[in-house]
Amino acid sequence: MQEEQKLRITSESPRTDEKSWPLDARTALFSLEVSGNEEIWKNRRHLPRHMCRVEGTVVSGDNPAALADAIVYLRDVNERFVGFISSSPLRKGDLYWLNCDRVGVVVHAQMRIIRCNNFMDDWFDCAAVFLNDQNQFGPRAA
Repeated sequence: MQEEQKLRITSESPRTDEKSWPLDARTALFSLEVSGNEEIWKNRRHLPRHMCRVEGTVVSGDNPAALADAIVYLRDVNERFVGFISSSPLRKGDLYWLNCDRVGVVVHAQMRIIRCNNFMDDWFDCAAVFLNDQNQFGPRAA
């Protein structure tokens, strides 16, 4: 049985700066994180994730050269998974390209949506698995 691992915030974690995010995005993130203390959210993660507050875009996997389908606000990441919020619903199972700039490193990674749940007025809590490991999101990449 794998021991539960919690999201650890260390000095090696990426810089967090959601101050430039729109107020409604910051409010949605705060609301989601406050609700995360409820029993329903316990024991959801088996791999540690690292706090990562980065704004990005997602583009349909069918047309990676298209304009963004949605703006996303990353919450936490590791090499395999990313958690984010979005004001646009993303269909579970669909492929997208994530585009963002993580502390000067441009990220362009393909991912599959594994969760997208509405949690407050027009905001969605989403998770995706990267199709290839993203070492720039690993614990030593900060």
